[in-house]
Amino acid sequence: MTLPYRVTVMDNANGRVQLASGDAEQPFLLELEARACFDDMKGDPFPVRVTLTLDGQTYRGCGQGIAP
Repeated sequence: MTLPYRVTVMDNANGRVQLASGDAEQPFLLELEARACFDDMKGDPFPVRVTLTLDGQTYRGCGQGIAP
């Protein structure tokens, strides 16, 4: 799924970025934190903790970061 977004928080000192929906009809909030994260299934390490809130549900996982 690809959705338009806008950066709402850019906290370089704490390694935190927050993105929000750029489309009012498909609201979401995505938070990225530069902190060690380990995949629950395989235990693989990732550099970013990710929290996505979409359609009233919150999902947590690991990621690589964002690309322009």
